[in-house]
Amino acid sequence: LFNVAVILRDGNHLQRRLALRVQRILPFKGHLYDIRNARYLGYGDTFKNLLVPGIANFISVQKAKVNALELNAPSSLKAGAKAEFSFTAKGAVGPQQFNIKLFDPAGKDQRPYRKNVRTENGSGKWSFQIPYNAVKGKWQLRVTHFNTGLKKIQTIEVK
Repeated sequence: LFNVAVILRDGNHLQRRLALRVQRILPFKGHLYDIRNARYLGYGDTFKNLLVPGIANFISVQKAKVNALELNAPSSLKAGAKAEFSFTAKGAVGPQQFNIKLFDPAGKDQRPYRKNVRTENGSGKWSFQIPYNAVKGKWQLRVTHFNTGLKKIQTIEVK
């Protein structure tokens, strides 16, 4: 039944698992994206992939091809200032979902600033206040477009 062997990294260990190469047929055509790998698969109603036990595949079907993810945010802010930014999935049609994360200069995920945003047209805005006691340095704002897996990162210098 399984026709391919794959090697997976699980922490510091390698695992060998058997996989099945399959062709999926959808009931409609669209622009296909492998969300987990942020890869455009093409336009159509069929695609091929590997089924590996314990590994989920996430495929998104979009009405139009998403060309890029744009992120507009200030390049620097003072501690305590309000940060406002906008993001757009260029070419997206219909409702879209985005994930927003903020990382401090040490690369630590600032969990209170995580946000999932649903938009009706592929564009959205969000704002938050930089803490008054924020560590000075280069913070990273990371926006991920759920529907395609595309990511955009912008550095914000906190002074």
